[in-house]
Amino acid sequence: MTDSSVQPRPHCYDSDYYQWAFQRIPVTVDRGGVEVPNPARDSAVFVVHGMGQQGYPDTAVQLRDGFEAALAEVQPQAGGPDLPTPYILDGYWANYDDFEHTFPEEWAWLSAGERAFFTKLWQRRTRSALRAARWLAWQGWRLVADANVREKTSRWRWFTYLWLVFLAWVGVAYLLVRHPAILADVLGDVRLYTQPNGQVQHVIVQRIERHVGEVFLRLLGLNWDLRTLPADQQLHICGQPHRFRFVTWVAHSLGSVVSYNVIADLLMRCEEKRQLLKVSGAALSPEERSELEGNIQRVEQGLHRFITIGSPLEKFATLFPEVLRECPASLKQRCLDKGRRWWVNVFHIWDVVSGRLLDSKFFPRVENLHSKLWRIPLLAHTSYWHDNLTCTYIVSRTYGREILTVTTKTRDFLPPDRVDAYRALSLIVIAPLVIGVACVLLYGVGWLAAHPDIIWKPVWGGLRTWLGIGALTTS
Repeated sequence: MTDSSVQPRPHCYDSDYYQWAFQRIPVTVDRGGVEVPNPARDSAVFVVHGMGQQGYPDTAVQLRDGFEAALAEVQPQAGGPDLPTPYILDGYWANYDDFEHTFPEEWAWLSAGERAFFTKLWQRRTRSALRAARWLAWQGWRLVADANVREKTSRWRWFTYLWLVFLAWVGVAYLLVRHPAILADVLGDVRLYTQPNGQVQHVIVQRIERHVGEVFLRLLGLNWDLRTLPADQQLHICGQPHRFRFVTWVAHSLGSVVSYNVIADLLMRCEEKRQLLKVSGAALSPEERSELEGNIQRVEQGLHRFITIGSPLEKFATLFPEVLRECPASLKQRCLDKGRRWWVNVFHIWDVVSGRLLDSKFFPRVENLHSKLWRIPLLAHTSYWHDNLTCTYIVSRTYGREILTVTTKTRDFLPPDRVDAYRALSLIVIAPLVIGVACVLLYGVGWLAAHPDIIWKPVWGGLRTWLGIGALTTS
């Protein structure tokens, strides 16, 4: 008996059965007996990663893996065309301390001595694990002690913050002792972007945002001046230049803060160019005017959807409002006109970084969705890519529900009125376990302090040897 929900295996003599690469995607698909343009050729996903040690294209690969798992689950029941995973482009920015690749134009005209000097200077951005740990500990305290946070959050949410911040402090202390380089790299990104100090760090932050915007505009075949890129500078897929019409912008963690600022600048740039057409449009040729008008529309329509995942934007609005761009009128209007469908924010209560986006000054109207229930505290922040519900939601909104007929709905996520109830229940069950573990750890530290021969004397002896104190005494 054949299970209709399982995709049939192709014969070994079939060719191009799977649309796993872009050149294998057909131009049209059958929709109810009518050939329509294939949305997989017009729609793309642009992903901007968060803090951490990601390499290119780690984030895009994780998202592609999640999309394939989600589509394998829903496609057999969809009843519509067989669609591949959407094209994904990684807005990689984590290599900004690499002066040669981040500033290729400047690198080309610097002398060898200048290259060595600026390379070393760039690498000194934020390499102190101790400063990073101290900074995070202070921000965690601000999160639970700030009066604005207490005013904005419910009692259960505040208690959740309290013990998750405690867990974060424990984790930071562990990393500081065992893996300080990871701590410096991961939190260094946040610290640098949040509080740049001096011209070099301000230049790095500006270049992060400029680079992310450039990568997005390449999907549309444009540059920051909203001019059409020459064919050799456009995005090449399978050896051919290609421009997408609609882009779903997905941003995770710190990447959502970067993305918010870049999107605000993109829309402000469109408004600047629109004003230019009004003021000095007569100075442009008819071809130039038509191109600019079309490209402004291309950017505004190309920003198809904005999906933030594990986003700290609400906390930034409270703790670091100066980091965020003032929300431009066009972004406010876009959120209001398109209802809650354009900007969707996915969060989880065990993800201390994430949360609802409620500040109307920066986030006029956002659909806040809570992902699947059970996650490991703290590790919840990196679990979204493996959540079929979230991945299916992104794919269905990228292609459109009229094409991918089996879609997730907002009610498939945890209802808002149940989030605080779930939080309260989880705190009652999990918080005592955490407190118990903390008590065991404290007891262990106290026991070791009472028995110095077991650990303290060997540690002190090893430290003396490492510092050379014993050698100096002997001599």
